[in-house]
Amino acid sequence: MYTKTMFLKNFLLFTVTSFLYGGIPPLAHAGKSKSSKSHKKASLNKVDTTPNLQDTNVFTLTSEANMYQNSLYENFDIDFSSTGGWDIQLSTYNVPVYRDPDIVQPFQADTFINVSKTFKINQSLGVIVGSQNGTYLSASSSPMQWQNLDYSLALYQVNSFISIRGGMYWANHIMSGTTDVLGYLPGITLNLIDNTLTLQADYYSGQSSLSGAVVNLQYQAKYFSTYLGVGVPETNSGNEFYGILGFSLSSKGVF
Repeated sequence: MYTKTMFLKNFLLFTVTSFLYGGIPPLAHAGKSKSSKSHKKASLNKVDTTPNLQDTNVFTLTSEANMYQNSLYENFDIDFSSTGGWDIQLSTYNVPVYRDPDIVQPFQADTFINVSKTFKINQSLGVIVGSQNGTYLSASSSPMQWQNLDYSLALYQVNSFISIRGGMYWANHIMSGTTDVLGYLPGITLNLIDNTLTLQADYYSGQSSLSGAVVNLQYQAKYFSTYLGVGVPETNSGNEFYGILGFSLSSKGVF
């Protein structure tokens, strides 16, 4: 009998294989980015589809710097991991510290509320359903408009060393910077040193302002974590490579 557990495992195998080998064509319905070789976008529109699954009743404050070739942006968020699988996050992304005036940047000080719910099926399998909504407080070429991203992922803990995830996302045309987009988002986490050092990679399909891969190496201490990574743009998306440096402070064990 083809059970729910078998379906989730096969779905995860499909999405993660797509991520690792790049043999599956993009599912996004977006066309090419509006940017050109002579007038590129500076940064991606940021999303977060990986809530805190390890803690409950914990606040986490995060500051992250994104370093592009000629620009520097800061991202800030406060996250509350509640009981019952709920996670609530308030974020402000792409706050310009320095920006090349010749580069188009439609997304500045994007402020979002991100709410997700994790359903545990068993010790190894789970499902995340979430939605990120907000607007940009500063726009270079257009008035404030509502941005929306809805996502769902299946989670599979292979063993103590590796966990994989895969699912779908839908973003409206304001969020994607092109058209309404349906895409897939596989990811993988490697627990290099138990509860101390992890390597995490996530990929967003398509050729929009969301598209590309993000890879982070994170060091976790009792009350804080720090991570270093890179953002890799999707081909023909008009996005740039960027470096990542982040720091998080947790209330775990404090109150």
